[in-house]
Order: sequence, then C-alpha cells, then structure tokens
Amino acid sequence: MYLHALATAVPPLALTQPQCWDKLNLSSAKGRLHKRSRLLLHGILHGSNGIRTRHFADPDIDRIFDRDADALHAHFRSQAPRLAARAVADALDVAGMKREQLDALLVCPCT
Repeated sequence: MYLHALATAVPPLALTQPQCWDKLNLSSAKGRLHKRSRLLLHGILHGSNGIRTRHFADPDIDRIFDRDADALHAHFRSQAPRLAARAVADALDVAGMKREQLDALLVCPCT
C-alpha cells in the first residue's frame, strides 16, 4: 500500500481571524462569555499563531455563535460527506486512479 495522493476540501466561506473576532463581537454570545474567555478568544483570533483564515460550512455565519454543540455537530454531519467526497474525487484525479483501486482512505476532519 502506497500513498498516491493527498487532497483537501474546505467549505467555501472563509473568514480571516479578525473577521471571526468581528462576528463574535456582533453576536449575542459575547455577552454570555466571561471576561477571561473573551480575552482568550481575542488572543487566539488576533495573535500570531499561523492561522490566517477559518472556513465555515454554515452559511448563516452571523448566528454561528448562538448555536449549541448539538446543532453545530448536526450541521457538520450533514456537510462533512459532501466535502469528503470532493476531497476523494480530487485525490483520485491527482493519482490517476479509480475508486475501485483504493486500498485505504485516511480522513482527518476538523470541526
């Protein structure tokens, strides 16, 4: 078994770190966070951590911070297969292979 290709698929909506901070500030969630949590998020979203953009599968980004963990997970479950299929198709195309030739598929989702 050999690694023949590597492909990624990300949702189309991409926000910079500062844009994510702006979305948080405009949401009702900001008022529910403790000061320490806000400071931590500010450090993450404005710090130099190598992350330039974050991708979101949820088109209703303005309400993203108002969703609970179950709703976010349900949305992920509905969107992940579509993204995975796109990544597999791209990897097969790069490798010049057909899906019947696959021995294994490695997946690493990030939620």
